[in-house]
Parts: sequence; structure tokens; C-alpha cells
Amino acid sequence: MSDRIYIAKNRNDDFRWVGFDGSDADEDGDSAFGVLLAKLRWDPVRDRWTPPPITWLPETIGREICDIPQFRSTMWCLNARAVDALRDMLERAGEVLPLEGLGGSFSAFNCLERYDALDRQAFETILTRDRSYSIASTRKSVPLVRARIGDSDIFKIPEAVSQTFVSERFRLTYEKAGLTGLEFYQTDVR
Repeated sequence: MSDRIYIAKNRNDDFRWVGFDGSDADEDGDSAFGVLLAKLRWDPVRDRWTPPPITWLPETIGREICDIPQFRSTMWCLNARAVDALRDMLERAGEVLPLEGLGGSFSAFNCLERYDALDRQAFETILTRDRSYSIASTRKSVPLVRARIGDSDIFKIPEAVSQTFVSERFRLTYEKAGLTGLEFYQTDVR
């Protein structure tokens, strides 16, 4: 594996977002699926998975459709073309799960691969210099220790479950397939 590691982020302002269709909402308008998915932290769910009903979020309907639209901060949504192009990497790092709606052409990806790879000393140095730095929402570099990262092309770290890290191989495969929806920010690997 190359030493280059990236944070893969959805291009939120450019494309449509996927959300739950509201058919499972309680009296407060909260989705039971949303609550369930928000609690996922590296737990396999395939054996108890019921495909949640999804739709395009109305406020994004005027935007283009991409291959990997914004869905959940802890889980990706991919169309069939993206799953086909990335399948081997997705299946090695987690679960590809069916979603219901939008013509049945989208799946969710639940990343199960995680590494305790944060370089805590470098992270503390960053925080000392920049108190506004947030590892959970940054597009800045996150310091990682190479020796603590396995050979997976997709992974997360415990300190930032909403961040998905990918390898150079993932980024190149994504680009070669002409996929859309993500942008990549190289992170610091020591």
C-alpha cells in the first residue's frame, strides 16, 4: 500500500443528498432508521439489516445526481456503478447493504475496518496551535501513524467515526472509473 492516505469527503454542495423517505418517522419526525444508523460503530449489521426506504432530499433535488451521494456521516451511499468499480475494496473493509427506493440502484456501505492510528502527540501539537481544529469535521490533515494502519483501502479511526480514510489505490480506482461525489484530502502519515 502507498503511504498516501486521504480523507474522503462527500461534495455536499454540488450533488443531491439521499435521506430516509419519512415512512418510519415518529411523532417528532425522527427516523427510526436514522437513529439506528447513527449508533453504528463498527458493528456488522448484515444479519439484522432491513433495507431502509430512501429518497432524494427535497432541498437538493435541483442538483446533479452523483455516484456516491451524501447519506449518513458514518455510512456511504453508492450507486451500482460505484459498487461495481470499488467492490473488492468495499467488501474487504465492511458490508455492502441494500437500500430501498430510488429504483433500487443504491447500496449503503458500513465500514467495519478501524485502526487506532491517530498520532496523539502530533494531534496535541495541532490543538495547541489551532484550538478551532476539529478532527471530526476537518478537511485539514489528520496525523496518522503508518505502523498502526493495516492493509485495508478503506478505514476509520475511533476518534472520528464520521471520517472515512482511503488509500491511494482507492483514490486511483475511483478516478479511473470516472466516479463522482467524493473529494480527497491527503492526510499526514508518519
